[in-house]
Amino acid sequence: MSESEGKRGSSLGCLARLFWMLLGNVALGVSAIEISKSPGGRFSAGDFLFWAIVVALLCIRYADIRYLGGQTATGQPGTMGHWRRYAVLLVGVSLCLWGLVHGLAYLAL
Repeated sequence: MSESEGKRGSSLGCLARLFWMLLGNVALGVSAIEISKSPGGRFSAGDFLFWAIVVALLCIRYADIRYLGGQTATGQPGTMGHWRRYAVLLVGVSLCLWGLVHGLAYLAL
């Protein structure tokens, strides 16, 4: 691999890690807040956006580990085992959060 390819891969890896560690989670929280504002807890575009962000987080984390030499939050080399644990945790927390915000929106009627 040439030096420019290594730098580009490193830059992409840094962007991927920034997304799955911070930006994607912030976007997920913002979309959850928007869902909670829907009248009567009805399904809206916010629901689609919420789950699209979850899928994007999973795909980017996968690509980070598989193709970009991904690392864990502590700087250790990432493995597919890390990705599986991340996927289970992300989907579980997302389901709970999604249910909670829909329940709160429904109760706010």
